[in-house]
Amino acid sequence: MIITLSIGAFFLLLSFFTRIPSILIFIYSFCIPTLLLCFDFIIDLNNKETFKAWYAISIVIFLVRLLGYNNEQFRISRSASFNNNGINSYITCYSVTSLKGLFIFLSTYWIINRLYNKRGLFIINTFRQSRWYHDGVRRKITVLDFWINVILFLSIILSCLF
Repeated sequence: MIITLSIGAFFLLLSFFTRIPSILIFIYSFCIPTLLLCFDFIIDLNNKETFKAWYAISIVIFLVRLLGYNNEQFRISRSASFNNNGINSYITCYSVTSLKGLFIFLSTYWIINRLYNKRGLFIINTFRQSRWYHDGVRRKITVLDFWINVILFLSIILSCLF
């Protein structure tokens, strides 16, 4: 959590002095929720205090996204050969748009986890698992666990690109 805040503060400070490459903002925005999902951090999010701390961070990052949205400093420069038809017409023109990724991921996680908690379970990661058993939580990985991870990963991808 400290590393996330430090890198974000560094990027914010740097943006006052120079133009930050769009790819760095995208990587930062994409990597934070992906790391939470793909490692055992997703299990830690079941703790209400941990979730609240991450959600507060996501709100701050989302506010930075709102403040920088129409700022030309964050406009993505496209090559002349960029085809603006089809799905490309939906891809954002500002690099800060991807900063909503953590907020949308955590909101999606919260909704799904609340439903899952009613069954007496919580969301676990299915990435990096070599068998259908999660050693960290000592339970079998179900097909539903797999699909929940797919939905959460898609929420990250879609919120960072569009």
